[in-house]
Amino acid sequence: MDIEKYIKLTNKVKVINPCYDCDISSFYGEVNNYDFENHTSTFNKLSEILNEFNIHFSTIWAGKYTNENNRIYTRFLVKSECGRIYWRKYSTKKPGSGQNYFYIDGVKYSTSVILAYTTFTLRNLLN
Repeated sequence: MDIEKYIKLTNKVKVINPCYDCDISSFYGEVNNYDFENHTSTFNKLSEILNEFNIHFSTIWAGKYTNENNRIYTRFLVKSECGRIYWRKYSTKKPGSGQNYFYIDGVKYSTSVILAYTTFTLRNLLN
C-alpha cells in the first residue's frame, strides 16, 4: 500500500506524513491505541488543556525510522476530533533535526509555548 507523502491540515497548510519513508514501523489509528512512550507526559498535558475546551485528540499517524547515525526515532501527527487542532513531533533522518509544534486552524505554535499559555490566552486561541 502506498502511503501519501503529505497530510493537509487546512486548504493552505500541509505537512509530511509521519508514516512516509519509515523503515521500522508505522501506525495510523485511534490515539487511545497508541503508546507515546517518552512523549506521554506531553500528550497528557495537552489533552488536559484541550479537554477544558471540549476538544479531544482522536487520530494519530506515527512512524519509526532509522536516522543517518543508525539511531531509532519516532515522529507523529495527532489530530483532534474537530479537525482544528494538530500536534506534530517531527524529525528527519539528519541527526539533530526536530520540530515539536501545535497547530490551531493551521497556525503553528511551539508546543512548549502552548503548554505555558494562561487559560485566558488559550481561551482566545481555542474558542
